Amino acid sequence: MTTLPYGISTLIMFAYLLLVIGPVYWQTKDAALAWQVGVA
Repeated sequence: MTTLPYGISTLIMFAYLLLVIGPVYWQTKDAALAWQVGVA
């Protein structure tokens, strides 16, 4: 993983949650799978 020089951007964090992790969770209802997809 790489680090962000100015810390975590809140806007990017919410976009990542809603656009990457959210759809996986909503379709599968499996939080562990959604987390693994987000981390991959």
